[in-house]
Amino acid sequence: MPLLSLVRHRFFLCFAASIMASGCSAAPATPSIPGVRDAGGPILLLDLEGRSIDFRELSSGGIAVAIFARSDCPISNRHAPDVREIYERFHARGVKFFLIYVDPSENPKAIREHLAEYGYPCQALRDPEHRLVAHVGATVTPEAAVFNGSRRAVYRGRINDRFADLGEARTVVTTHDLSNALEAVLGGERVAVPVTNAVGCLIVDLRQ
Repeated sequence: MPLLSLVRHRFFLCFAASIMASGCSAAPATPSIPGVRDAGGPILLLDLEGRSIDFRELSSGGIAVAIFARSDCPISNRHAPDVREIYERFHARGVKFFLIYVDPSENPKAIREHLAEYGYPCQALRDPEHRLVAHVGATVTPEAAVFNGSRRAVYRGRINDRFADLGEARTVVTTHDLSNALEAVLGGERVAVPVTNAVGCLIVDLRQ
């Protein structure tokens, strides 16, 4: 083979190898959403009996939803029917739901009364030290986080667009963000809009 042809042949072989190594490999694993901090170990919450529970272990083995709530937040309470509807649709498909109470001053008795009053079917947990809050970067109640089967947070944000802003409730919900995220994850797809802005009561206002 002439020298020039040999050089060209080797060049194209190297070029093809580099393309295969960088651009033609399998799709990367689903990344966590922006703002998620590496827990670096267990994320310890409390159940209503006062027992310490690792949320990472509790939510492992499937898709899980954490909905941050507080009993005195009117916007959070207004979403209770939405949460019940989403639970009924997706729990039967294997999705785990957890209602995460973020107010350190709320005791288990008050939480149980709140669950009964609004008909929440989800398991309730307390996050008085805001460990799960910090892990996913939640800022308000209600705000939802979706975790895939690898325990990666793949969605964080509003349940739907029921509220345009504080005090501005829509008469008709048109965008079902949490449901859309769950359908995507159940279908093995990436969430199209992994982060949305939730409207609600600020978690930072709570004093520990």
